[in-house]
Amino acid sequence: QAAGDEIDGNSIQTKYEADALVWAVKEGLFADMDRGYIGSHSGITELEFAEITYRAAKKYGFDVNYEDVSGEYAGFEDLDDFEKASMNWAISKGILTEDEAASKVIRTDRIISDKEAVEFFDNNPYSI
Repeated sequence: QAAGDEIDGNSIQTKYEADALVWAVKEGLFADMDRGYIGSHSGITELEFAEITYRAAKKYGFDVNYEDVSGEYAGFEDLDDFEKASMNWAISKGILTEDEAASKVIRTDRIISDKEAVEFFDNNPYSI
């Protein structure tokens, strides 16, 4: 929804988003993420996106091999082991923006755009 738009609780998009969130929560894809709440309106950070997609790939048996690039990028310093693995995997699958790839700095708190999420999945990260 664009800023200032009135949200129609009966819209197909709202129902789809709600169904997707319920499914993801039941599947455990948000486990251990320290989110106070989960909602489609709250946005998703680069790190959260990496964690959810990496956790899903592991859960459903997809390839989760990655090259460790944590020494090549600033921003890995305060991440725990799972966060580092998630970000390494996501970087290998193309989660970074051009600015981050050029500057070699990850911004784990950056809110990703719908376009970036679509591009990520279009690169087919879920291949065996």
